[in-house]
Amino acid sequence: MSDITSVEADNSERPVHRMFLSADVRRDGSAAFAWLNETTGKKRSEDIPRATKIEAVYECLLSALKGLPDGARSGVFSDSARLCGQVHGVSPVIGPRVRRLSAQILWVIRRRRLDVTVLCVPRSNNRAWKRLRKGRWQRG
Repeated sequence: MSDITSVEADNSERPVHRMFLSADVRRDGSAAFAWLNETTGKKRSEDIPRATKIEAVYECLLSALKGLPDGARSGVFSDSARLCGQVHGVSPVIGPRVRRLSAQILWVIRRRRLDVTVLCVPRSNNRAWKRLRKGRWQRG
């Protein structure tokens, strides 16, 4: 997954999409994610039945990347240390569903020529987590 962090210098006029993403598992065993594109104001949340937290985080990243225009540059801020470790090649990507999602993410990045950097932020600084926690997301 380390290809996600390889961002070449680009002096074009393309804006950098600042995206925040977060996910959590609920008491009933379902998971939910939320992301916010601070540049466009676009946001999305989704419930994922029978998913682990890391699966929800990967689903969130995939959904957020699909929300970008072709050729976009993006700084993605996540509160998932595990995702950040896996993206930067520090931790292995484990589990068949997470591996499949990882492959889909890389496919979307390459196919749509996205320029993506994933960075970790504390939950206290993650706008998506704050909105997810408060349940203020419109579904869809």
